[in-house]
Amino acid sequence: MDVAVIGATGAVGRQVCTQLVERRALPTTARLQLVGRRGGGSEAATHGYRADLIDAYDEIAPLFDVALAPMRSSPT
Repeated sequence: MDVAVIGATGAVGRQVCTQLVERRALPTTARLQLVGRRGGGSEAATHGYRADLIDAYDEIAPLFDVALAPMRSSPT
């Protein structure tokens, strides 16, 4: 199961990500995508938070991915 958390560096997003990893809700083969905004503090914070999660939970963590430019669906 793959999960994306929009606003991963916000107060709620950080807590959701941390709890998913701490409670081992995701297997190590799953992907946890941290979604932030390109540019400015959000981009740096998202990459920094990914590094923090890897450092803290390396042995039990899923794969972490950073998304800064989510794809927009085209009108049909």
